[in-house]
Amino acid sequence: MPEKNFMQPAIGLTVTFKNVGPLKRSTLERDHPDPEWERLSDAEWWSFCTRLQAKRLIDSLRAEFPVGQRPYWKARKLFAATSFDLHSFLVAGRNLERSIHRLRKHDLEGFRPPTGTWRALHLLRDIHEHWDALRSGFRHGILKRAAQELALEYPEAEPWSLSIEPDGDLRIANTVSLRTLYRDLRSFEARIWWRLRILRRLGRSTATKVPPNQTSAPDGFAAG
Repeated sequence: MPEKNFMQPAIGLTVTFKNVGPLKRSTLERDHPDPEWERLSDAEWWSFCTRLQAKRLIDSLRAEFPVGQRPYWKARKLFAATSFDLHSFLVAGRNLERSIHRLRKHDLEGFRPPTGTWRALHLLRDIHEHWDALRSGFRHGILKRAAQELALEYPEAEPWSLSIEPDGDLRIANTVSLRTLYRDLRSFEARIWWRLRILRRLGRSTATKVPPNQTSAPDGFAAG
């Protein structure tokens, strides 16, 4: 048996990949998914996005502290980051509300959305979206549209505000508990995941070239 020469240098191989065109990423599925699978997947996706944005909001707020110990320009950037994360959180929550509204009662048996929470998020999102038209009204006590509805339905609400409670919870506009919402969304996603497992076993997770028979009953959840 010939002896191996362990001192012989190893032969290396280098492979180089060159990108010759744009790299694209899209969330649009060209084929047609099962309607129930699509409704549940959308709800799961937006629930995860809302939780993700909630985490980013908390991190941005923490980054502002300690207050008053940074240069003005740095403090302004951190403040802007928190404000934008709040705006993005409300946008994600509004899309989650839409996805829940599209669910049918047979999709998740026994599930009832927290209507009050979604209503508050809905109105707050509208206020943040139309800040240029509504902000001055709050300063002068002249409320209209979503601002007026929020004041009537949630008298304690303070748009654009974040409150850190003594127990560490973060409350948005004095109306929405982020800790409670985060917990409810985790439970909501677990229920969706269980139902998606069943649909996957039934072969309903695979999209087809031909549109399925969309005969969903018109009894969706009234989420807002």
